[in-house]
Amino acid sequence: MNATLLAVSDESGVYKAVVKDSAGIASELYVTKDGRLLFQPAVVGISEATALLAARRGFFDCLAAKGLKFYGSTETNATLLQLQILGGSQFVDRIYVSCEGAHAQACLDANVTDVPTFLYGNQSYAGVRTLDWLINLTGCRIAQ
Repeated sequence: MNATLLAVSDESGVYKAVVKDSAGIASELYVTKDGRLLFQPAVVGISEATALLAARRGFFDCLAAKGLKFYGSTETNATLLQLQILGGSQFVDRIYVSCEGAHAQACLDANVTDVPTFLYGNQSYAGVRTLDWLINLTGCRIAQ
């Protein structure tokens, strides 16, 4: 794939490069001055990243404490999309029940026939859901 370099600037000790790919889409890339590391789309400070992780952990701890369960199978695109909406698999293990292979019986026992499905308060909610939906359902919040 060919790319065109549009601009380079020195920002906070790294080089910021703006490139345009063969489809005409511009992207920002960051390169360390020694040329060893290339990353995108942006740099996040340690304190901000730590606060975000703590907020996510607290949110999933709350969901688990309220008894919410998320049934899914990483063999389906819908479950993969739900995991992405939830911010990846980092803290999902607190609420996630796999419906794959040897774990399929747990889903059958819970009467889960479609994934992803959320179980909360003796109610079943099939389909991909937003974070706002989970917040409204459970009252759990993602601290800012």
